[in-house]
Amino acid sequence: MDRRTLLVAGAATASSWPSQAVAQTPATIRIGIGLNDSGLLPIYAQELGMLQPAGIAFDVQTFNNNGLITQAIVGGALDVGVVDALQVANAVIHGIPLAFFAGGALFTHDSGTLVLVTAKSSPYHNARDLEGQSVAVSSLNSLSAAGTKEWLHVNGADPAKVKLFELGLPEMNAALARGTVAAALQGEPFVSEAKADQRVLGVPYAAVAPAFYINGFVASRDWLTKNGALVGRLVPVIYQVARWANTKRAESAAIESRYTKIPLDIVNVMARNAFATSLDTKLIDPPLAVGLRYGLISRPVRSDEVTFTG
Repeated sequence: MDRRTLLVAGAATASSWPSQAVAQTPATIRIGIGLNDSGLLPIYAQELGMLQPAGIAFDVQTFNNNGLITQAIVGGALDVGVVDALQVANAVIHGIPLAFFAGGALFTHDSGTLVLVTAKSSPYHNARDLEGQSVAVSSLNSLSAAGTKEWLHVNGADPAKVKLFELGLPEMNAALARGTVAAALQGEPFVSEAKADQRVLGVPYAAVAPAFYINGFVASRDWLTKNGALVGRLVPVIYQVARWANTKRAESAAIESRYTKIPLDIVNVMARNAFATSLDTKLIDPPLAVGLRYGLISRPVRSDEVTFTG
């Protein structure tokens, strides 16, 4: 696990942000994210100074995959995490009541920020070429694995003949260069970082649905219930910063470059995620359906089982 703790207290905010009641001592929320394009909303909130007016401070911790974030929520090391629907569904199936309370990064047909890549010199050119090979995904029990299996199936390969290997996004490029894996479901900004050495085989999430949540903001139902007033202040901040990130691409690129250490000229031209500005339960259903198809969840799960609306 690649974990860094960033103690985040919002600075003075611009007058354009809606004023909100401020507690004398901000409530600290321990929040887990992946340090990639789809997980950076909490960092943007810090940089924009949107937390203090809401009476909130963040203790942001970064992880290599959604599974580790989910484990930290379940174990009480985090209050909130940015994770995918299959992580939440598996917890619910096993009697651990986690729930989405805000939407996160969106997959759409024009925002392919997670793509299946291979080395330019590799002999792999299509889905069938990957049979008998190892393919890296960020987590074996997640949307990354389910989406990859669905892409293999749709493109004529037998998913059962492809060995999925769990690897953090920051480590995938080196593994491809060494030939440790044949391909990897890699995310931005790491895709663009290695563009000169890799080629794209496909966009697996396009095989799942035209649009759905890549991730969302998740906590235990117990924490959400006990902290209703705090959640009521947090959700508007999430969506305010989402609207900012959706329109201020140059400004958000500068922040992303600084935190991910990817050169700004690369971040400026790469594919970027759009972010939800509300919680639409229909956008949770496609990951749940594909996860069930490939046995990553053991029973059908309704979207209302994994969402919290207060």
